Amino acid sequence: MSNKTIRSTVLAAIAVFLFSNQLQAANEQVRVVPASELEQWWKVVPGHDPELSIDIAQAGVEGCVAVAFEIHGDGRVSNERVWRRALTNIPESKQFEQFALQTMHQRHFIPAPTNTNHDAVYTYQVFTNTLSLLADPMPGAPPMPTASDRHRAERQGEQDEAPCKMSDFPQQVQAMINGGKTGGQP
Repeated sequence: MSNKTIRSTVLAAIAVFLFSNQLQAANEQVRVVPASELEQWWKVVPGHDPELSIDIAQAGVEGCVAVAFEIHGDGRVSNERVWRRALTNIPESKQFEQFALQTMHQRHFIPAPTNTNHDAVYTYQVFTNTLSLLADPMPGAPPMPTASDRHRAERQGEQDEAPCKMSDFPQQVQAMINGGKTGGQP
């Protein structure tokens, strides 16, 4: 075979590959939905989350990370990226970001009853880490959290999540597409 024939064959194979990927992408319309509407489309399958290591939990990182991701028609996740962050202790925050990305990558979803077509979505989820909730609230406190402890933890979690929540997520995605950016915060 001549170099010209090999080159033509390789170029033809690349063209077929690129064309078939474009067709596959065209077949799967992706809806952009805010995190608050995700349960209307997909529900997470329990048991696919890694444990937060003690090293990360106690590294002095506190705050939130919003991870944007795509759920495909078969329930698998891809295209995970940190979209927004509000973390303390910046040198160690990369560990927490990697944990959040790994968690999203390992998740699997099942369609909600209203998502009969298994429509793909692009959305986000907020991960938080609160150091004050790791310590015992008072010496001699019972080992099981009380109702007030759980309520305090929920309030603290909501406060920690607030900087990463985005009611305008679909508009942010559209602005990113229009601007030709790669997404989220730098």
